[in-house]
Amino acid sequence: MSPPNKMAKKNKIVQSLATPNTSPARILKGNDSSVTDNNVTDPTPPIIIENINLDTMDLIKAIKEAVKNKDFKIKFQGKTSAIHLKSRVDHSAVIEILASREIKFYTYGFKQDKPKKFILKGLPSCFSEQDILTELRQNDIPVIAVRQFIKKVKDPPASIKLPIFSVTADPTTSLANFNKVRTLLHHTFTVEKFKTDGQPIQCFKCQAFGHASTHCNRIPRCVKCGESHDAKICTSESINCTNCGQNHVASYRQCPTRTKYIEASTMRKGRVNPNLLPPTSQPRSTSTTSKPNTNPITYAEATQRNLNTLKELKTPTMRDSSRTNETPFSSPLDFFLDPSSQRILERRSQPPPNPEAASTTHEQHEMISSINNDISTIKKCTDDATLIIRELMRLNIFQMINQLKDMVSLLKST
Repeated sequence: MSPPNKMAKKNKIVQSLATPNTSPARILKGNDSSVTDNNVTDPTPPIIIENINLDTMDLIKAIKEAVKNKDFKIKFQGKTSAIHLKSRVDHSAVIEILASREIKFYTYGFKQDKPKKFILKGLPSCFSEQDILTELRQNDIPVIAVRQFIKKVKDPPASIKLPIFSVTADPTTSLANFNKVRTLLHHTFTVEKFKTDGQPIQCFKCQAFGHASTHCNRIPRCVKCGESHDAKICTSESINCTNCGQNHVASYRQCPTRTKYIEASTMRKGRVNPNLLPPTSQPRSTSTTSKPNTNPITYAEATQRNLNTLKELKTPTMRDSSRTNETPFSSPLDFFLDPSSQRILERRSQPPPNPEAASTTHEQHEMISSINNDISTIKKCTDDATLIIRELMRLNIFQMINQLKDMVSLLKST
């Protein structure tokens, strides 16, 4: 490449990286596409440079001479360094310095310059992208580009145009702009915001993750063979990933480099996004036998569960108890004569068993089974237990009345 052509290519790169996006919408409105330094409200994105054969002190001197705000910071990250600047003007000046020195770097776009994307539905698939673009601009919608979704079919090989269009518009565009328009090309339509699938960004130029090709000034890499040329002109039959060196294309979703990037990004954000992780094949179990319970329920848990069940029982009144014929005892005092009742009363007078005493799972199950039997008996005897309590209270009252009668008789005799 001749020196004039090389300088022209450098100037083109600097203009594409340093100049904010100029959309046709701003031209239609007659607004100036330049953005002054005072209007920048979002933070300035860092510039990531490669530390290969780099004279850092010489670069710092050049940056100091070019920027207005001298309070910039550089964060050393091993193979790369991140330059943090204070303003858009300084950001553009440093990009020019790096491009003129042929230093490999990449950066990010300003948030206020990022175009908005929308999904347009309800229009026939036969409509061309240019017709929709022209119609939207005539309705004062600041559109940059329109792309139609295409579905590829393998058998037979074909490309089917879908009645769905992607609309890229000016950063200031919102759904309110579309709501003002009732029809497009005499057709009603629906519009919604474009939703990403949450996948990491991959540069189409250097094939690295985390930034876009529009802000990349690194060596281009082929997505197929990994060499330093565009994939459109690749004639190699071998497949080699430029990120991990394995036998697959650089856009392979299960690439180890991509997986490591997702894990590192997840740790920084402190959350897990299942859509980012590559699918893993889980072996299915073919055994039909049930596995033994490795975490059996303890005696304390069973006791607490049964006590909660008892609290939910409804205690019947004397009138309701007298009408029922489902009690297992013919009289209230038979409760104390029944062997199962005697066993329950004896256990009440004894200390509760120690769960640690059950050394095996079988003994624990026996304890739990015994408790469940006791609870079943108590449920059947709830009505009779109520009668017993009332009977004892009545006998106690009669005894007190007899004692009062004796005292009255004694007083009269004296």
